[in-house]
Amino acid sequence: MRKDRQARLREDHPGNWSSMSNEYFQIVGILFQRSSQIAAEGAKRSLWVYAGLPLLLAGLEAFLVEHQHLFKLAPPPQPVAGIDPLMDVVKSYKVPDTLVAAIADLVEVRHEIMHPATLPFERGKCPDYVKRLLELQLLDSYRVQSGADILKLLASHRLFEWAIGRCCELLDAIALSDPQRARIFGGLADNLREVISITPSDPIALQPLI
Repeated sequence: MRKDRQARLREDHPGNWSSMSNEYFQIVGILFQRSSQIAAEGAKRSLWVYAGLPLLLAGLEAFLVEHQHLFKLAPPPQPVAGIDPLMDVVKSYKVPDTLVAAIADLVEVRHEIMHPATLPFERGKCPDYVKRLLELQLLDSYRVQSGADILKLLASHRLFEWAIGRCCELLDAIALSDPQRARIFGGLADNLREVISITPSDPIALQPLI
């Protein structure tokens, strides 16, 4: 239940912790490898993004939960990761505005994928975050006339690659925010960076998707 989950995140937990962010990032790596293969074959779109980007942000949120609790005796700071809006937690780390803006756009991408609104809308009225991603040449550019068109645009390996890069930057900034635990969380941040170097010969890359 939601209340039970929130209560767990608000309480002090002196017991043993394990990392879940690594589990999410491993799955992201498998999906990214499939997406890379499609892009290498010349495909213009990659449907793997629909699964990969939401899981990428789930891993980011898990990392934030771990950073607020793991190897700390004090209660979690405010806002609380896993309860309060993700962007409020990200901003509390005082990361550069450009990075905050990039993560905010990725949150909107996640919302678009998880809560599709595929109805048509007036010409030129597509969301601002879509316009920004188009300007960065991360999406295949054509006239957007509906939410369905937006979803088609988001199925882009370039967007997937960019998203992982921005999340790596954020994880590094979070790790460095606490010098006493920087080495531990720097290692956890490397788990995401490593997924973009997975090759077809790696066992994890060849595991079947069930």
